[in-house]
Amino acid sequence: MNKFLAQKDIIPFSVSLLSGIIGILVLWGWLSGNPNLIDLNLHSTGMQYNTALCFIAASVAILALCKNFNLLACILGAFILSIGYLSFAEDIFGLNIGLDFLFMPESYNAQEPISKRMSANGALILGLIGTSIFVLGYSTKFRLVTRKLLFVLMVLSLIGITTNFMAVFGYIVDLPEASGWGSYTKMAIHTAVGESLLTVGIIAIIFQKASENKFSYVSWVPWLIFIVLEVITLSFWQASKAYVEKNELQQNTIASEGIRSIVKDEIESRKRALGRMASRWQVQKGGTPYTEWIQDALNIISDESGYQAIEWADPNLFIRWVTPLKGNEAALNINLTKEEVRAQVLLKAIKDGKSAVTPLLTLKSGHKGFLIYAPIGRVNNFQGVIIGAINAKLFFDEIFKDALTDYNIAIYHQNELIYERHPSEGKWSTHDSITYVVKEHDWSITSWPLSELAEKQHSWLPNAILVIGSILALMLSLISYLAQIARKNAHMAREEIKVRQKTEQQLIVYSKKLKKQSLIDPLTKVDNRRSLSGALQNELAHLRDSEMPLSIILMDVDHFKHINDTYGHVTGDNVLQRVGSILRKSTRSTDIVARYGGEEFCIVLRNTTDRQAYTVAEKMRILLAEEIFLCEKKDPFHITCSFGVYQVSPKIKKISQVFNVVDGALYTAKNSGRNCVVLV
Repeated sequence: MNKFLAQKDIIPFSVSLLSGIIGILVLWGWLSGNPNLIDLNLHSTGMQYNTALCFIAASVAILALCKNFNLLACILGAFILSIGYLSFAEDIFGLNIGLDFLFMPESYNAQEPISKRMSANGALILGLIGTSIFVLGYSTKFRLVTRKLLFVLMVLSLIGITTNFMAVFGYIVDLPEASGWGSYTKMAIHTAVGESLLTVGIIAIIFQKASENKFSYVSWVPWLIFIVLEVITLSFWQASKAYVEKNELQQNTIASEGIRSIVKDEIESRKRALGRMASRWQVQKGGTPYTEWIQDALNIISDESGYQAIEWADPNLFIRWVTPLKGNEAALNINLTKEEVRAQVLLKAIKDGKSAVTPLLTLKSGHKGFLIYAPIGRVNNFQGVIIGAINAKLFFDEIFKDALTDYNIAIYHQNELIYERHPSEGKWSTHDSITYVVKEHDWSITSWPLSELAEKQHSWLPNAILVIGSILALMLSLISYLAQIARKNAHMAREEIKVRQKTEQQLIVYSKKLKKQSLIDPLTKVDNRRSLSGALQNELAHLRDSEMPLSIILMDVDHFKHINDTYGHVTGDNVLQRVGSILRKSTRSTDIVARYGGEEFCIVLRNTTDRQAYTVAEKMRILLAEEIFLCEKKDPFHITCSFGVYQVSPKIKKISQVFNVVDGALYTAKNSGRNCVVLV
């Protein structure tokens, strides 16, 4: 074995053996009809029959070069480069010269012809491998080996291994195909691996030939360092670029989902409002009187933006009432069944007994908008229909006024722009924009970040990696004795990527923590007034749509100024902390406890009547009165608290109204001697 395989031949022999095995297995896959050997990855093309033949030929040729069978190497090299370059020409120039089935068994010729079987890059690299083998065999046989020739072959080999490395890398990291290396490196993964092995074998033989001819290849080192480091730089640049683009897409997708959700929720809100109006009509015998109907409609218009008008059509589907009438006179006495698009939606709404929305259309006022039909009764008890005519521009202007202000929004109806926010920002790019087609309303919503936000999203890291890596590669190619320093810098660049990724995650966690802290009172650790206002606003909205009771408790520590003056502000802070803790422990997890003012606390009790809330407040009052508070150099002391309790009326729409009532109850408790609970 030692006589057959010298130590210098171990690398070329090993890699040629492995690539030959790959070729034999794929060839067997074609002959036996086993697709698992041909295509290892369902998302890529498999290794082709001719490629497998070339792999076997190249493996034999490398072994021939090791044993100085140079004529055999020349013949096999010529065969490989012919197949490679002709297949490459087929792909580039769109030719079909029958090369794909040239060496296949007869049984395969009945298959549907498939041109351009080899990928262009795979075919090109096979051509370069065949060229290197042919030149090495020919130059060795005729003693034409020179240092420049070996250097050229080394460069060709590095081009091949670079392309195949990026192809393998493309399977490990999801490279974006729209830019960079991603669109050029798609080939069968075992083709890329096999070609890489063959190239390594050729590089090993090149070094052998240099040693045999006593050539110094030290002068190659700067070029080799430059090529190798440039490949590493491009790899990290592409990986970081893919990572940054993925994050940008995720952020913009979340924002676009939010925009779509806002539109959907706002339309649903108006459907529910008109549905409730239709329900109130049914409740009253003979329908709603005109004056009450007008007031009801005006209330809806004032509560929710975008209405051009609210109308009532009689059972014969003629519009009889319109408010506001000014500017909408053209809608009176219109027969709703005369317009096909509107009639289809209307008749379906009447049949189903549910509110329905039309696609975007031109209103009688001439503005673009849509209609919401809320039928009064169903087919057998039909009493007409409530119609909400919504002006699209007014509607979108209001709902997007304070929503996702860092994003541009453009809404189109059949390629006609009907709404645009921040028009000065200009057109969007296909990379940054997200478009949702809303089929039921026949419009599309496109959103993209403002230039300022887009600049923040675009990380400088990929370009920094590309620039820094290229400069390092150039410097190290010119100054070979700094190779060790260059490797250290490359390692630092990789560590920088990891640190920045870790820092980004920490910033996300910190941002969430800050957001949570902004809603918590720092002293008592209960919700603050800002959090209370937001939660209570949601509860009021929910209260109007549900029958579950909602009660509010407002409490105040009696004579708190006296506590501060007597025991000091530190003790006063301790009292407030203990009070917050006791209140929290005395409530359910679904209840809201918040610091309302200096020594005032507010408790929001969901699904709780006023009597139940009174019981809870009385329990709190007793617990607080029994609590013992300590102070250095002074005797222990007790505190008392006054409570106001109020069950919120569904008619109340503003938070200020709630607090006016419950504050009055607390004021009464204070004037009644304190340390008591007053239910209003």
